[in-house]
Amino acid sequence: WGPGELAPPPLCRRYADILEAVAITDSTSLVTVWPIIMDELQSDDTEVRTRAVKLFGRILAAPGCTVARDFGHYLQQFLRRFDDRKTEIRVEMAKWGSSFLLGFGDEDVSVAKEVVGHFNSGLGDWEEKVRLATVSAVCDVAEALPRLVDVELLRLVGVRMRCKKNSVRQLVLKRLASVYRAYVARYADADPPQSESERFDWIPSHLFKGCAVPDIRHHIVEPILADLFPPRLSMERRSFFWLHAIRKQDKNASRTFTFLMRNKLHVQTCMRDYLTIRQKHRASQQSQSPGDGVSGEKISDELSHNFVAVGQNFPDPGKAASCMERLHAMKDGNIFRGLSSLLKVETTATDSQTIAEDILKRIGSKHPAYEWARLLLVKITQQPFGREHVCRMLDFVASPVAANDEGSIILVTSALEHLVQLARSAPHTFQGTAKELSGLISHRDQDIVAAACKITADAANCLDVTGAHQAKICARLKLLCVEGTRIQAKHAAMTLAKLATVAGVGREHLQDVFEGIVDAAGDDDLLGSNLPGVLATIQVVGQRTPELFMEHLQDIEKFIVGDLLTRPLPLVRRSRGISSISTVAELQAWGLKALAKGCGRPCPAPGGEARASFVQRVLGVLRAALSPPDEQAARLCSAADLTHLRVAAGKAVLVIARTDPAAVTPDLFISTSLLIRDAPAEMIAKLQHGIINYGLMQGYAAPLALTALYGDAAARTASRNALGSIVAHVRRRAANVRATAVNSSRPVDSAMLSRTLLIHSAEYVLPYLIFLLAHHPELPSKDVGAQDGGTAYRPFEQAISLAITALTAGTTGECLPAACKIMRKLKSMVDTVDADKSHGIYVLSDIALLILHQASTQKGWDTGPYPGQVPLPIEYFTLMQRPVVSERSADCRTGRVGDFSHLPVGFTVQLKNQVVAAKHGDKRGGAAAAGARSKPAAARATKKATAIRSKPTTAPSRTLPSRAARKGAIVDAMDGDFSWEDDAGPPRDSGDKGATHQGSYGIRTAPPVALLAPAGWDSDANAADGDDEDTEEEEEEEKPAAKTPASAFYRCPRGYGILDGFVDYEMDHKAHERAFDANATLAAEAARMLASNQSDDTDDEDFLLV
Repeated sequence: WGPGELAPPPLCRRYADILEAVAITDSTSLVTVWPIIMDELQSDDTEVRTRAVKLFGRILAAPGCTVARDFGHYLQQFLRRFDDRKTEIRVEMAKWGSSFLLGFGDEDVSVAKEVVGHFNSGLGDWEEKVRLATVSAVCDVAEALPRLVDVELLRLVGVRMRCKKNSVRQLVLKRLASVYRAYVARYADADPPQSESERFDWIPSHLFKGCAVPDIRHHIVEPILADLFPPRLSMERRSFFWLHAIRKQDKNASRTFTFLMRNKLHVQTCMRDYLTIRQKHRASQQSQSPGDGVSGEKISDELSHNFVAVGQNFPDPGKAASCMERLHAMKDGNIFRGLSSLLKVETTATDSQTIAEDILKRIGSKHPAYEWARLLLVKITQQPFGREHVCRMLDFVASPVAANDEGSIILVTSALEHLVQLARSAPHTFQGTAKELSGLISHRDQDIVAAACKITADAANCLDVTGAHQAKICARLKLLCVEGTRIQAKHAAMTLAKLATVAGVGREHLQDVFEGIVDAAGDDDLLGSNLPGVLATIQVVGQRTPELFMEHLQDIEKFIVGDLLTRPLPLVRRSRGISSISTVAELQAWGLKALAKGCGRPCPAPGGEARASFVQRVLGVLRAALSPPDEQAARLCSAADLTHLRVAAGKAVLVIARTDPAAVTPDLFISTSLLIRDAPAEMIAKLQHGIINYGLMQGYAAPLALTALYGDAAARTASRNALGSIVAHVRRRAANVRATAVNSSRPVDSAMLSRTLLIHSAEYVLPYLIFLLAHHPELPSKDVGAQDGGTAYRPFEQAISLAITALTAGTTGECLPAACKIMRKLKSMVDTVDADKSHGIYVLSDIALLILHQASTQKGWDTGPYPGQVPLPIEYFTLMQRPVVSERSADCRTGRVGDFSHLPVGFTVQLKNQVVAAKHGDKRGGAAAAGARSKPAAARATKKATAIRSKPTTAPSRTLPSRAARKGAIVDAMDGDFSWEDDAGPPRDSGDKGATHQGSYGIRTAPPVALLAPAGWDSDANAADGDDEDTEEEEEEEKPAAKTPASAFYRCPRGYGILDGFVDYEMDHKAHERAFDANATLAAEAARMLASNQSDDTDDEDFLLV
């Protein structure tokens, strides 16, 4: 068109059909039209650009269209719209991408790969709509044309399950399941190629992780897993796909799988209880007489409680309980017979599907409880991991495998691990598999035998021990208890011990084995190759059947203490640099562990005194093993052997401390704690495991802070993570104690409850830490510590800071009042073990107070007075008869008392940026390090004056000490009387001559006096350096539970549902049960002590023993 003529109107919607038809016939005929569309694609008008995107996208996606191939440069311009600034256009491009690829296919792989490559940006788009459209597009292509979607892109879709939007998370979960379902359908009758297996086998294990997402959890994952396979797929093929999927399982997926199975087992148990109560209720109604009203009311109450128990397994417990009540009111008996059939282990997958469809048909789709009933049937059915699945896995493991077939060996290993996991989380699925397990126990492969022993130990109650396989299984287990490897012997003995408990058989077998071991040990007939298995069997007997262990205690002690532990370690030459552990050292370490396990469980009343004496003898052996080796042994024996034995002795002490903490004396506590320098990784793991899983006292977390004294960065990081996990667990444990005490039927004194809760709090680790640091061999003496502004205390300051950081991380300083009062209380105590160490306690307490003050000042936390009294362990601290006073200085007429009174003159807490500068130097040429000023004097003066004017100064106080408190001692004003209630120790009763009754030390403190500050201490609060006042320090706050996002904690039944989602979490279901039992035991013990103290009117004299 020429000058003055109007330009043609933009392409209209009615042209789309014509352009599409022409483009399919001959795309080159529209060579003059494509530039117009390209101009509109780059228009600033959003409406024009959107219309052009839809038009050109429709043309490109039309079947048979060759525009993408003929005009590649136009396709490149069009693909830029994936990054358009308009959300609607990016969504439209994602939808176009899937439709184009599904219609275009893989005719031109390069074009298809280019389009697929633009999906990466959409998965990470900041708009929710774009992410949703991109997830759908990628999954559509993966279902129809999996070759176009590589595994990296598909895994990026899986990552979106951690998206912050709930809609995206749930869509990813469902679409990934549909992608895997399509993959299974394609290879229902043939083995998939390796490339396809690598692309899709990871999806099921990723779906398990949905249990850790708070708004998904197992309630949504279970129905998805139930429909993961086509209905026509046989059980053999299902087990085949599950086996390959489990091979891709990581630690997090394994944990969530265990959680899923445990919850399924729990809801099945609740439904079995309900059906039993319903049967009793019907029987009582049919035979009800005028005098049976009380029995009927009792059954009705049981039904009501059961409805609530079943409802706890659903997202909305109240609604679920109401639906359960509606289901109970239905008159069709076939519904309940079907429920009973679904709960049977022998019900097959096909029968389960038929029964579930019949139940839903009888309930009716219009029934208010229909949708809830569908979820209930999914939860109570044995599928997909029922007995059929277990039998297929057992058959696969038992099948012969070629020695050079690496792929089959990996699958067998995965199957064994999966079976062991099923035995731990769902042991009922092994009912009726005694024949298969007896074959595995006798297998020629030792790894398979070890896994079979683990399975039988966890699923012992499901073995058919009264049938034809009883003699074969028990005979094989008895042989493994002596001649098997240590793992085989341990689980074989565990199986026999459990069979004696749950099935009434097996005790005579275990007794025969144990007595044979004792006789052989007495006659010195035990082979050296059998000693690992023998010691494992002795350990299990001492742990599981203490009566049998105590019957032969003298012989066992003679064998382990008199024979095994007296064997000399092999001599080595230092020049060889041998670092491996010898066989003798390993056997002696296992012997120490067996003795400690024998001390674990208390015996019946007649054997209580014998056990107490045995515990003291064992602790004597451990004390000797923990002591430093003599000069000759250190010179001639391997350092690895000596360290291994000392660490084994320390672990044995921790085992005894789980059940008998009062028996572990302070010297054993110190010796065990100092092992963290020799074996930091082992001791950190053992301490964390004992406190979290076995209820070990939180004072044993103090050694973790000792890693700050050493230079191992990995150990310090592991300690920080472990302390975070321990602090979070101890606080949950304290909450259980509080709830149990508050809900007690007897009245509880509030002051007594406050002291009890403080003993169980996480802050109570601080007195043990101070005591441990005061006895540390590297702690400087009084004279050395007072030099150079207390620089010799710097490593100990870092250890205390590590513990305080763990206590305050993720909080608003709630623990500071209690922590400060504990530190102040320590300054009125004397070291019970060594009074000469008391000065170190006072100095370290002041350092802790200074760190707490700094934390409160920087973050604005309140350090107000703690309302309760502070009990301290009597074995470690004794109350002094006069307030602690520092030594007099030249410019002070009397000593200083109170906060910071024992700090070395000029001591300050070293900030993190100062630590970095000291390590790495000044990066700006060293001017600052050489003493050059970084700012002009005028600027510094202005900043200092501004800081002084902007920050009000207050007189030093106990509750909110100012910065000048480090220079002018604060007088600790203690109002009222000292009372024996303020101390931690109960008086020891009979037989403890070394114990001290702290009740005799109650004294009245003198009123506080104003004291002069010593030389070098500036008492003027306004004289603070402005540069220091204005320094901002950024502290990294550790999470309360290491590697555990707060969103991953949610309520689940029976107290075993704490998950941390996509991170490692070492607690299996047994650990959860042990932790739950330990917490319940602590809570019950605390309530019992409170009640007994309340009734006896003895205050805290009976329960403050720590």
